[in-house]
Amino acid sequence: MTVITKQWTRDELNALAEQLYQRRADAKYVKHEYFESAIPAKCHNNVANWIALHPSHRAVRGWLIGDHDGWFRFNAHSVVERDDDGSLIDITPSDPPMPFLRHPDRVEHFFDLVVEHKTPYLTYPPEAENAVLDFTDPDTSAG
Repeated sequence: MTVITKQWTRDELNALAEQLYQRRADAKYVKHEYFESAIPAKCHNNVANWIALHPSHRAVRGWLIGDHDGWFRFNAHSVVERDDDGSLIDITPSDPPMPFLRHPDRVEHFFDLVVEHKTPYLTYPPEAENAVLDFTDPDTSAG
């Protein structure tokens, strides 16, 4: 049974998107490492599978940042932190590669947002939400 630790309001989602936007300069490109059983767009599962094989490594939750000419899309993403040197690796490639920013809050809150509230991305500014339709579905941008 999943226990939801945080209920997200629209204002809290907008505040998180603004916080990510303000911290975007801290984002780093994470080196990709090939993982044979990685499935595209299944980063959270891929990381769980990696950790099962490398139990001394750790999952890191955060956001890939897409800059779209004046608005930003923050895509929920998971990477791996190595135990030997603390470096991050991304076992789920993104095309094009995007910089990664750690989630600023508790991991439980990250999963409440992404899984329970079905919010795999945030946009900034909030009014850019309408632009996401054009970004994700080319058929909506016909003109």
